[in-house]
Amino acid sequence: MPCDHFSPESVAFLKDLRSNNNKLWFEQNRRIYETYLLEPLRALAVRSGSTLHAINPNIETRPQIGKTISRIYRDTRFSRSKLPLRDHVWLGFRDRSLANESTPSFFFYIEVEEWGYGMGFWQASTAAMEDIRARLMAQPSRGQKLVQDRLLQRRFSLEGEKYRRMRNAELPPKLLDLYNYRSFYYIQRQPMGEKLFSEILWEEITEGFRILGPIYRYVTGI
Repeated sequence: MPCDHFSPESVAFLKDLRSNNNKLWFEQNRRIYETYLLEPLRALAVRSGSTLHAINPNIETRPQIGKTISRIYRDTRFSRSKLPLRDHVWLGFRDRSLANESTPSFFFYIEVEEWGYGMGFWQASTAAMEDIRARLMAQPSRGQKLVQDRLLQRRFSLEGEKYRRMRNAELPPKLLDLYNYRSFYYIQRQPMGEKLFSEILWEEITEGFRILGPIYRYVTGI
């Protein structure tokens, strides 16, 4: 029967897949994947919809593979790894009217060793980051207030790729830190454990998305 929550079987499948990364094994175990990973991912996408649409009504939240749910088969033409299957899964929620590199996404992921969620870019375009830097310079007081929000700082860490040399900007330190990223994301990482399998998972993630909402709206200019 389909599950609407993750379980130890969800992680066990990813571990087994890592050791049996071939199409024949996957097709023989597809039902396990669909029951313990795909169905919970769909359920989480549905539960996240109202929270995300309150932040940006144009965010794609349809619980479909290729829309918000990652594909299990890897496109090896554009990947360093030539293994046919991914040993991790994720949800990505972005503005459906813009390209991936042009807008940040809200995300949730499960790997064998950890799981997490957050908001940001996988690989931001130069134009997108230049727009954000212009906004930081034009609205520094609003940006300073948002990046220093206690809930944001308590829940998420700022990560990504920075320039090797600091770029000059007349900004407060917290904003200067964000200014100097090539691409960035706010992320909450969690070790594998019971929280992933509990009912409070849905509440934690949707609350986290709400906390990230103001900084998302700021960097996107909404």
